[in-house]
Amino acid sequence: MEALLAEQPDSQEALAERCLQLEDALASAASVDCFEDLADFAILDLRGEGLSALPESFGLLEALQGVSLSDNQLTSLPESIGQLRQLEELKLSNNRLQLLPKSLGELRGLEELDLATNFLSYVPHVAKLRGLVKLSLAGNCLAGDALPHLGRLQRLQRLDVSVNQLESLPDSITQLRSLEILCAHTNQLNALPGDLGHLSKLQDLDVRYNALSELPESVCSLASLTSLSVSGNALQRLPDGVEHLVTLRNLSLAQNHLLDLPPLWRLRKLEMLDLQDNLALTSVLENRFRPAVLDRCSSSLELAALLKFGALRDLRLGTVDSKPELLKMLETDELDLCSMQLRWIPPDLGGLKLLKLKARQNQLQALSAKLCRFQRLQVLDLYSNQLTGLPAEIGNLKSLTELDVSSNLLLELPPSLGDLSCLVRLEAGKNKLSDLPSSLTKLSCLSTLGLRLNPLETLPEKLDELQALKVLDLGSTPLGKSLQLPQQGHCPVRRRLYLMHKYDALRSIKLCRSQPSSLPEDFDAWGRGPPPKPPPASVRAKCAEKDSAGYHRFFGSGYGDEDMPCFASRRSAVEEAGDNMHLRKVLLDIEAQLEAAASRQKLFRTLCRQWHPDKRRDDPELATRVFQWLQTLK
Repeated sequence: MEALLAEQPDSQEALAERCLQLEDALASAASVDCFEDLADFAILDLRGEGLSALPESFGLLEALQGVSLSDNQLTSLPESIGQLRQLEELKLSNNRLQLLPKSLGELRGLEELDLATNFLSYVPHVAKLRGLVKLSLAGNCLAGDALPHLGRLQRLQRLDVSVNQLESLPDSITQLRSLEILCAHTNQLNALPGDLGHLSKLQDLDVRYNALSELPESVCSLASLTSLSVSGNALQRLPDGVEHLVTLRNLSLAQNHLLDLPPLWRLRKLEMLDLQDNLALTSVLENRFRPAVLDRCSSSLELAALLKFGALRDLRLGTVDSKPELLKMLETDELDLCSMQLRWIPPDLGGLKLLKLKARQNQLQALSAKLCRFQRLQVLDLYSNQLTGLPAEIGNLKSLTELDVSSNLLLELPPSLGDLSCLVRLEAGKNKLSDLPSSLTKLSCLSTLGLRLNPLETLPEKLDELQALKVLDLGSTPLGKSLQLPQQGHCPVRRRLYLMHKYDALRSIKLCRSQPSSLPEDFDAWGRGPPPKPPPASVRAKCAEKDSAGYHRFFGSGYGDEDMPCFASRRSAVEEAGDNMHLRKVLLDIEAQLEAAASRQKLFRTLCRQWHPDKRRDDPELATRVFQWLQTLK
């Protein structure tokens, strides 16, 4: 053994081989009643070595701080174990221990003691271990007064006495002021200590599968409680003050005989509520306002509860009695299901009379036609889902004013959208729409139409008849890029002005991300007055010879014949400059000045004088290019 300890491994393989040799040596030392060679060890792990007994020489390992003897066949411990005064952690789970040595109480430095899954029926000496922080006695034969003087363990934070035969917990348990976790499930408890509320630091109380018929009122004083599990008991009611457990996140009430519930909707941090197998449950939620009776669809109940509980994400109802008159719910105007990873919305929401339904940022793949029965619905928000289509019945939402279906997988919009006579805002950006239904031209109240990031190539012919349309977003679409006249270039203000002739009320046209979103102040009244007079026939004939296919494709021949001459020869700054970056900078600066000018005509004359080649003898070539470009803007 000394040779093994003195040997210095020179590689990973040698280190692994040395560890195996040490484990064999430890097992051999334990079996031959010889531990003197391990006197300097601090950690000893003899799990699953088949040990049936420990020699008295075990107490010679006084340097030990941690010992694991789990998964063996130990029936007793040597009295010498009390000599391990530096021991902090002792694990003896899954053995055959029936008694504990008296000397165990001498381990005053012990912080963690694991005695789970043995045959212990009495543990009198454990109460002497004043330094204990964790104590596990689960899976033994504890019954009656098997835990005397437990209240002395003032540092104890975790206590597990589950899977025993306890009919009650000792009253002294309420003195454990540091206790954070109490696990006592699968016993025969018929009552809990009345002063349980004194455990001010208790966070997790697990008393499932006992014989509890009620909980003490003091439970409602557990200000730090985050998890309460009382499933599998005989509870008929909860304490009236349970809604004061404002820190509660998990509440398990399954498999009881509950007749009613307090107003649990006040538990705003509740994340999990388990009500399964309460066959006599008559009221699921207390109604704050007037009652709305839901039908038997448990999913309807679940959605209504999700609305009432602020943080609730897991509601388990199981076989709750579904008599309609017993399921009283809150009648609400708004149902918010955002960011809940929902794959579908149950089609039957019973008596809920919704005004707003928000289900953005979920995983919805389809929308049930039954959800289109809400005649009062005004706002439907389905942003960022996986919808591939909308039901044709969506046109039945006669009161709908806002519809957001952007960031989905829509290939088309149903023609029934044209029946939404009250629709003011329609957002359908970031989909796969290649065209739009012509019925959109019937939306006389439509003010905002968002279509960005779609493969759109055409718009309905009479879309310009929407007199209320003020915002049209065609950003990052093929259609938006083609909204320009021949030789006009990419001047954003001019392109917007052309659209102003067709959409009289437009104040914002978004064609691409780099463009400003509103018109200059001096163009507020543009498009309100009568259309410009048509030019003489000779000018129209001359312009007809030019290629205007790009113009007519969107604006139509009637409007094109009227305004084509004004811009037929114009060239944008980018087109004029080409690869000449210095010229491009100058022209862009002039173009910006013209766009922002209060009086363009006056500024134009000034610029022509400044850039006349006779005035710029220092750089006549640049002056000539700029002057010639200015002449195209007359």
